Amino acid sequence: SSSSSSSWRGVRNVTDRKSKDMWASHVGWYVATIDGTEHTFSLLSDALRAYDAWVVTSKSKREGAPLLLASSELNVPGDWEHVLFANGKMGKGGSGSSKKSSSWNNDKKIEH
Repeated sequence: SSSSSSSWRGVRNVTDRKSKDMWASHVGWYVATIDGTEHTFSLLSDALRAYDAWVVTSKSKREGAPLLLASSELNVPGDWEHVLFANGKMGKGGSGSSKKSSSWNNDKKIEH
């Protein structure tokens, strides 16, 4: 039997209390629900960033519409400072630098 809990957007921690593997029973793994599909990750940071990348990518696919994104929709909004946030609390990054090639899936690169 497994248990899960979550305090993150689109990501939850899953443990298997009956497993003889101490890591699986105490720490577990992370599951990000991306476009209706569950993806497992060993690291919380990878799961959070994968979900955030999907949110940004899915919102940017709306043709003709500006990208409006509230920082509250993301787990790690600091990774997306260069994106214009709808709530006005975060804007475009002042340095003009861009981070390259974050990915949530090896065959789906997301340029940001």
